[in-house]
Amino acid sequence: MIEKDFPYIKYDLPNGVTVLLTPRPDAYDPNKVSDFVWTWNPKVRFQFTDDLVKWEHDTVVVPFHWYPWMPGRRIPTELVWGAVSLIRQHASGHGVIWMHCDSSSMRAPTFFGHFLNSKYNKDMVEMIVSQGKWTDGRHHSSPIEYAETSMKLDPGVRELITVWKDKGEAFAHAEVMKVDK
Repeated sequence: MIEKDFPYIKYDLPNGVTVLLTPRPDAYDPNKVSDFVWTWNPKVRFQFTDDLVKWEHDTVVVPFHWYPWMPGRRIPTELVWGAVSLIRQHASGHGVIWMHCDSSSMRAPTFFGHFLNSKYNKDMVEMIVSQGKWTDGRHHSSPIEYAETSMKLDPGVRELITVWKDKGEAFAHAEVMKVDK
């Protein structure tokens, strides 16, 4: 277990919702993670790991959604559909969204990038991402680059995000159903 502070990168969406990307909470001192949760009070936690990370400490419980994706494997289109759909729902209100994978250096940023690309134009995506900084000063992983790479490797994901942005959620769902048949 790592004893230093629980690191995170903070992104602010135009509507005032904050998105925090972190490493997995069970690899850090539970008290440091608890301090993070008490400080930010996230309304939901999105977990993009191959194994389930159950995290709670004392009376601190954050509802979570788990999207298993093994590193080095391509992302199933239906996984992107489910995650982005739910992220969009939570991002339409107020509050803080917490997203993590193991180190927050690939999987969580990829899904965050897919969400951003499904909702905003390129300039807005670049502005949101450019404002993000790690609290511990480590190298910043790019949601833009990871999402772009994902869309190059998985044409179904690219088509899903494009349709979502151009025609809306109902058409994006229809695209997932078409791709998976």
